Amino acid sequence: MGLEGESLTSEVLREFRSEGWVLINGIKIKRKSDIDHILVGPKGVFVIESKWSHEPWLMRQRKDSFMWDRLLDAVEQTKTNLGLVKWRFGNELQGVEAQGVCVLWSNKLLGKERGRFDYEGILVVRGSSLADWMKSLASTSLDELGVERVVKAIERQALSHDELEYRKSDGPIPTVNQFIFRALVAPLMGFTIAFAGIVVVSKAHSLWIIGISLVSFIVIGLVLRRISSLRVAARGWLAACAVFCGLFVVVAIQYFTR
Repeated sequence: MGLEGESLTSEVLREFRSEGWVLINGIKIKRKSDIDHILVGPKGVFVIESKWSHEPWLMRQRKDSFMWDRLLDAVEQTKTNLGLVKWRFGNELQGVEAQGVCVLWSNKLLGKERGRFDYEGILVVRGSSLADWMKSLASTSLDELGVERVVKAIERQALSHDELEYRKSDGPIPTVNQFIFRALVAPLMGFTIAFAGIVVVSKAHSLWIIGISLVSFIVIGLVLRRISSLRVAARGWLAACAVFCGLFVVVAIQYFTR
């Protein structure tokens, strides 16, 4: 439902590209925030939230109405997104006031409900009136260079966030084979190699040599964790170290309490 609303809004706004408008969809400024659209053009900067519903939206306040409460939630979300944009791109806006817009779509007619209204500083527009609202906008001080400046800043934000998410997730969504390799094969390989190495070292007759070797294996495992391609295998490696550390502590206690 959410994607339906975003798609309908994008379809309308793309019609105005020939007039110098640039539409950017799905921007993240903070990890848990998702801004549906940012529209930048000669008539201003608009932070747009799109909503779609099976039921008709109410464009006038009515007490104890579920759809009015939904509209208020959408307005609050638009306010939050507008605040994030002003905070993140304040320098690039340079005196051009960004505005929040909440676009409402429904598969049922709204009857004689008004096409748009202002609620606590947020413009609420029903989807069928979106194009008319765009045509009614007055020009602002944002010239072509200003539009380019703001758009480039938003694009840099999008690229930096995508790169951060890529690093945090160890890359794109894995296939089934990749998932099996990461969940089972790679950790098992790391566990087996470390286990075999520690077994060899444990044959030493000196408890101190075994202890120092265990610390060395743990350090190696921590280093491997910093290498993205070996991070998953390092989990198995460290698991083997943990097993032998437990055994080492038991043996050491018995040795020194004789």
